[in-house]
Amino acid sequence: MNAMEAYGYARVRNDDETIESVAKSLNSKWLDVIIYHLPSEKMFLEKEIKEMVRKKINRGRVELYFSIKSPPYLKAHIDEILLKDYLGQIKQVQKKYPALGRKKNGFTMSEAFTLPGVVSFKSELRISDRILLQAANESISNLVKFRMKKGETIRRKLLQYVKRLETIVAKMEKYKPSPRTPELGKEEIAEELSLISFYLQKLAKEMREKSIEPKGKTIDFLTQGILRELNTAASKTKKVRITSFIVEAKNYSERIREQAQNIE
Repeated sequence: MNAMEAYGYARVRNDDETIESVAKSLNSKWLDVIIYHLPSEKMFLEKEIKEMVRKKINRGRVELYFSIKSPPYLKAHIDEILLKDYLGQIKQVQKKYPALGRKKNGFTMSEAFTLPGVVSFKSELRISDRILLQAANESISNLVKFRMKKGETIRRKLLQYVKRLETIVAKMEKYKPSPRTPELGKEEIAEELSLISFYLQKLAKEMREKSIEPKGKTIDFLTQGILRELNTAASKTKKVRITSFIVEAKNYSERIREQAQNIE
């Protein structure tokens, strides 16, 4: 059993590269993966990172954040189109105004590169794909461990609620109207109690199984069944003691349903 609200962190270093990755998951009916702060030049890795998540998580909103700490380097770019335009216009001006004179060999390379806009520099980060993917994978793995640990805490709590419900149902069985009394009629709740016991057995079995299959929707469905039967029983009985048991049982059932919203 895995919880959906969890957190995972990873920090990977290699020479002068440091990449931090944070993975956070929240409640959601479906799996939804969102990636933040991935460098534009590494956007092609987004699909691979999302696939990492899908292999390990079945349900929940998963958000991944990246922080890149790496010294940037300058990359030069020569705008040949602009340089060609400069030279073409200079030739036209020289023809129009020959008094200005003309160099025998035209512009030198160094002079051409000093023209505004011909040479530009762009700051880029040196980031290896391997290090980035490693950071993502480790943060996702740590997130999964957190989800499992938190899920185990929820599982123990839910089993306590189920045990408490079983005790309440046993008391209701003890005080339910007897078939030999005139009270039977509309106050007969044996069928409802039988169905509640059935759902409780299913719940306990689902919670004790160690499989990694998603359980949240199943637990929610079974709890809805219990609440439905409790409401039906409440509409039938007039016994104060039975009614008080039903109110208590509904309270624990709602707690289970609330916790089920945070189970994968």
